[in-house]
Amino acid sequence: MIVGTSGHIDHGKTALVRALTGIDPDRLPEEKRRGITIDLGFAHLRTESGEAISFVDVPGHERLIHNMVAGSTGLDYALLVVAADDGPMSQTHEHLVILDLLGISRGVVAISKIDLVPPGRVAAVIEEVRELLAASRLAGADLFPVSARSGAGIDELKARLVRDSQIVLPRPHTRFFRMPIDRSFTVHGVGRIVTGTVMAGSVAPGDALTISPAGIEARVRGLHVHGRSVSSASTGERCAVNLAGPRLQKQAIERGQWLLHPALNVPTDRIDVRLHVASSERKPLEHWTMATLHIGAARLDAFAAMLDRPALLPGETGLVQLVASRPIAALHGDRFILRDHAARRTIAGGWVLDPWPPHRGRRRPERLARLRAGEADDEAEALAGLLEMSPDGVDLAAFTRARNSSAGPDRLTAEGRLVTVSQGGVQRGFGPAAWTEVRRQVTARLIELHDRFPQMRGFAPEVVRSLALPDSGGEVFRAIVSALASENTIELDGNLIRMPGMRPRFTSADEESWALIASAIACRPFDPPSLREHAAQLGISEARANTLLRGFANAGRLMQLGGRTFFLTTDLPKLAKVLERLALQSRDAEVATSAFRDAIGASRRKAIEILEFFDSIGATVRRGNGRSLHRDRLARWVAADLPEDQGKRSAPGGAAGLQIQ
Repeated sequence: MIVGTSGHIDHGKTALVRALTGIDPDRLPEEKRRGITIDLGFAHLRTESGEAISFVDVPGHERLIHNMVAGSTGLDYALLVVAADDGPMSQTHEHLVILDLLGISRGVVAISKIDLVPPGRVAAVIEEVRELLAASRLAGADLFPVSARSGAGIDELKARLVRDSQIVLPRPHTRFFRMPIDRSFTVHGVGRIVTGTVMAGSVAPGDALTISPAGIEARVRGLHVHGRSVSSASTGERCAVNLAGPRLQKQAIERGQWLLHPALNVPTDRIDVRLHVASSERKPLEHWTMATLHIGAARLDAFAAMLDRPALLPGETGLVQLVASRPIAALHGDRFILRDHAARRTIAGGWVLDPWPPHRGRRRPERLARLRAGEADDEAEALAGLLEMSPDGVDLAAFTRARNSSAGPDRLTAEGRLVTVSQGGVQRGFGPAAWTEVRRQVTARLIELHDRFPQMRGFAPEVVRSLALPDSGGEVFRAIVSALASENTIELDGNLIRMPGMRPRFTSADEESWALIASAIACRPFDPPSLREHAAQLGISEARANTLLRGFANAGRLMQLGGRTFFLTTDLPKLAKVLERLALQSRDAEVATSAFRDAIGASRRKAIEILEFFDSIGATVRRGNGRSLHRDRLARWVAADLPEDQGKRSAPGGAAGLQIQ
């Protein structure tokens, strides 16, 4: 259990921690000289069971609130300290507001310095504190009158802390290690040390980590928890990590950065949040207010852009986008505090909903609806809500990274409420109803295309996407195609897609035209007729002739080379054999363009078209005016029979590039 002290300056927080643990959390010479806490202090109390209660002692001075907030990251429990001689003071109020805004609801109150006042004064202060707590998350918390000097009440308070530490709190399922850095220093002979409270996951010596947002790579050399060397540290533990890495000495590593698994290193300069304005504020929080953002252990400037209303009144909660002055590391659920730009008072706080929001359209109704749907703490519930309003699916990689967990997708998949598609680095999730609609749209458009272009062997995925799911990205649609093919809803044919069992269909008139076309090309196999010649022979327009020839090419009967030249596919192996023979006859094993032209008896333009085709499939490599051969690739074309996928190949500008107008 991580306990954070809080309260006004000089109310005895450090003395109380020392009395409870026997450890002085003040470590700086100036702190000892002045008798006040300036920076974060740390101590621990080891229980009879061997477990440790960690204490984070925070400064109480108003000018050091930023240090107080930095130490509040990852707290499980609050120990609010109020001096009996002073009673609640200004920082008592502000610290209580901060604890509220950070969502800390477990804790107790210590009424300190009772040895300095009469019993009646202690009773009066207790009533004041109860009244102060009434409107906070600590309402009803137990109060313990204590004296660090005499020891009065210390045992009772210690017993209560030990008892509460035995209550095991449910922690969210997390995948990867994550820890905000609140101290960074170098020890001679040891190297770089960083400390913090482990927010998620676990870490062990040898682990490769990243310091974010700087992106500095580091390796764990050793770990200490409460001064003891350990083999691992996990969520909720105060941890000191000894790091090694080539850039550690050259790069500044400081409070506010994060030590985390490389998969979580996705810096952001804006976050969509649920923001609550403190009831103690005197005026509304308006759009584009500049404030000081405290998140993790970092402090930086940020602008608050209202999303669902023009302004937030004191005590109100709303959706806001915080635009930070520099990149930060943040994930869903991270708590934060906003103070005014002059850092004089705490004005608001909240938690992160989306760490990587879009730069545009942040106020669109559908965008706000998705934010609301995805803010549930239960991952499966949040994902289910997002799936209902996302007909184009949900980016599962981003969802699981933002929450540092895959529990939600795993649960919905097990329950049959999530269909996952993936291709390369894309992982998309669809609800069952949405996936049924995706399948219907794709198959309906494919059937329409087959009816409109019966001679086509298949269609380019981009053509189908533009008709069926125009709002989906290319990578997403490729993942959809892969999933539909795996369930046999569609067929893949090289780089084309089609309905299962569909093959090119030609009319009897088309077949009669094919006989004439094949005969004309066979008479001039290496210098086939031009498109104009084909059109004249068939008595049709060039446009109609082009469509017909492309259809035969798509069916695998012809190969289109260049823009408007068509060869019989059975002639391609013959051309490959010519190339192989010329290469064997050449001293340098290269084939000159002129030699190839003469060998096939074609024009130079046709010869170049053929050679460029072989270049495009990697069978030849151009070297000046000649070509060298890639014999393994050319060998497939030299064979008497074409490769099985020959009819699936398409040169640039070929049938697979069909555009639907």
